[in-house]
Amino acid sequence: MHINKMLLCIALALSSASANAQYSDSATLLSEVESAYMAAKRPFDLHSDKAFKAKVCQVIKAADENTLRLLNEYPVFVYMNGMMPDVADAIGRMKPELKSSEEGAKMIAYYYSMRELKEGDFVPDFTLPTHDGKQLNFYSFLKSNKCTVIDFWASWCHWCRLETPNLMKAYNTYKDKGLGMLSVSFDDNRDKWLKAIEEDQTPWVHVSDLIGIKGKDMSDVYRQYDLLGIPVIMLVDQNGKIVKLRMRGEEIYKSVEEFLK
Repeated sequence: MHINKMLLCIALALSSASANAQYSDSATLLSEVESAYMAAKRPFDLHSDKAFKAKVCQVIKAADENTLRLLNEYPVFVYMNGMMPDVADAIGRMKPELKSSEEGAKMIAYYYSMRELKEGDFVPDFTLPTHDGKQLNFYSFLKSNKCTVIDFWASWCHWCRLETPNLMKAYNTYKDKGLGMLSVSFDDNRDKWLKAIEEDQTPWVHVSDLIGIKGKDMSDVYRQYDLLGIPVIMLVDQNGKIVKLRMRGEEIYKSVEEFLK
């Protein structure tokens, strides 16, 4: 028994040491990146410096406080050098408290403002309350499925609810074959949201921040996904890459069927 406790303590110590070493490495690399940027006669010359870009990538992959600092300092360099997929991956792995910090929110908002989502892109990660009061992280949910249909809707959206039978057909056919389904509501009234779920008898997972999309305080998810209206229904793989964007009607079923062949 004492031996097992000792081994556990050793394992925890090694894990902590590894995490601290990684943080130290990213801090050192960030310092080198900042020094090189300041020393460059023309910062644009760094776009062809492979060693410099490799250091930037390593800091991004750390997904820690140093990543936030780098991304807030050099967003244009990151964007112009095709590192957006690395940023999306880092955001997905960041601790929730880091993403919800002032610097984290600033970075995520700016990052997603620089692009319009298209097929092949990686979707933004988010954590939202479920309809039964739990917290769901989207990227963790994705990992449990081969692919996921994400449905952006609201109880007041007539056209959204017309898509329910099409979503149901895909879900009932493929829920046991690797399909996950998640509905993200832009309601601002919990009772109306829950009533619509009950009326439509949609058995999959539902989430919402209950902020809505009207006015200056619209949902962060609405902004991050660059939505201009709803419904928006898309198919993504388990890594968060968009397979099919803006599906409607029978296209929902056919897209899932083709992916899972």
